[in-house]
Amino acid sequence: MSTTEEQKQAPPQQQPQDNYSNLTFDDMLDSTSREARRNIHSIHKHPEKVLQTIGATGRSLIRETGQTMAVIRDKMTVDDLQRGLLYADERVAFPTRLIYRSVTFYGIQDDLSRDAQSAVQKPPGQLLLTNQRLLFLSSTMFRGTSLKAKEGFAPKRHPGGYEVTSSSADTMWFFPIPVRNFRHVEMEVRRGAEVRAFVLAEDPQCCGCYTICCPKEWRSTQVSRDSLNSRTLTISCMLPPWGRKTEIVIDVHQDVPLSTVKDFLSALQLVSPKIRGDQSDSVKTLQIAAGEEM
Repeated sequence: MSTTEEQKQAPPQQQPQDNYSNLTFDDMLDSTSREARRNIHSIHKHPEKVLQTIGATGRSLIRETGQTMAVIRDKMTVDDLQRGLLYADERVAFPTRLIYRSVTFYGIQDDLSRDAQSAVQKPPGQLLLTNQRLLFLSSTMFRGTSLKAKEGFAPKRHPGGYEVTSSSADTMWFFPIPVRNFRHVEMEVRRGAEVRAFVLAEDPQCCGCYTICCPKEWRSTQVSRDSLNSRTLTISCMLPPWGRKTEIVIDVHQDVPLSTVKDFLSALQLVSPKIRGDQSDSVKTLQIAAGEEM
């Protein structure tokens, strides 16, 4: 396939609103770190000062890692990565690339359970579906921030401390899987909200009897809010090159409309002979149909 022909077929690059410059320190914390941040309200008598200092430190580290990454050259976009990788008889089967936040590969054991020890997670990227393959394309700047208590941290005995880490990486990854390897696909969507507050006991500010005659005082912390907005695709397949039974869990970006995720799922079923129940390895009929539709 010539470059001109491939450019005509290449789907437009769908871009989520994922501008790191607009993200706050809290936005860039991973899930474990967010839990550690919430727990600060329950283990510190004056959590506001702790959170203020941690936030200022985190923002400073984020700026520094961003300045360091700005001098790196030789970057490649997803369009650059895709160019020249399609076969001559390969046709795009879905009009846009599906953006995902992460993808995790789980090996399947003899009892059909996931082997969590062998799980492999790959960076964010985009899925390109053709009439022959599902292509994982990733060329992205990843930034993450973590927060954890220092080892041996005991806030009731000494001030303790926290470790804040900010990291940046420019990653590229390409991984194709033939559609004939797919056996099953599942979609799960979860949407909701969680609001949390702590009610804490404090020593009374009275006669200094240390609660012998005066009851403890109670106060409520500030409310923390978390939203739940996930859409996950799980594909069961024989993973190349050795044909190992695998489940691929794809965390689709929250900005991708649910209708787009559903339409992508429909297109994936259309071009996957084993999902459709076709036991033959030939996908010629499906290839022709997908090519004519595009």
